[in-house]
Amino acid sequence: MQGYGVITNLDTKIGMAFQFNPDSVSDAKKINYIEVPNIGGSSREKLFTGFENNTISFKTKFIEKNSPIGVTPELDFMKSLREPSAGLFGIAGSFFGNENYPPPKVLYGWGTGNLMPLVWDVDDVTIDNKHFKHHDIQGVIGVVWYAEVSVTLSLDEDSIFNKANQMSKKANQIVGSINSIGRQITAYTNPHARRERNRMFGGSS
Repeated sequence: MQGYGVITNLDTKIGMAFQFNPDSVSDAKKINYIEVPNIGGSSREKLFTGFENNTISFKTKFIEKNSPIGVTPELDFMKSLREPSAGLFGIAGSFFGNENYPPPKVLYGWGTGNLMPLVWDVDDVTIDNKHFKHHDIQGVIGVVWYAEVSVTLSLDEDSIFNKANQMSKKANQIVGSINSIGRQITAYTNPHARRERNRMFGGSS
């Protein structure tokens, strides 16, 4: 059964299920060092100073050619993730000046390699509008039929979801180590029993 990723706005508690799951999800966590000068030396000592937040990036697509308003509702949801959030019924900056609301946090898990969805801060949402409805009045305002949306999120590492996920990852590290050793034993005792084959994913070895 095909499953689809869901991203949920935690301020409004409204979620959006993807029409198309991302083809790939990049995952990065930068490690910071400072280098100590070493005059005349052949190398510099690196001193660890801390980590950046875990970040993920992905792209999804929305297509709707049967509705007179195209993918406008889907794009409005994705745009809400990069705008000041005053909650479901609040309107940021409308009656009492430009309130400094942060964007909402989101709950997301598809394609991250985690066994549960986690809480993320929204770093960037970029929308590339591709195709536009061209009949009658819709041709004047350019209703979007098809759009690609690129999203970058950074992990809220203090959330209870992440704390629970850290415990499951510790167990998975042990399982992964045992599995890797088991595959090596299989390779030596019965090479044809291994599921992996050279170039099965297009590699050269």
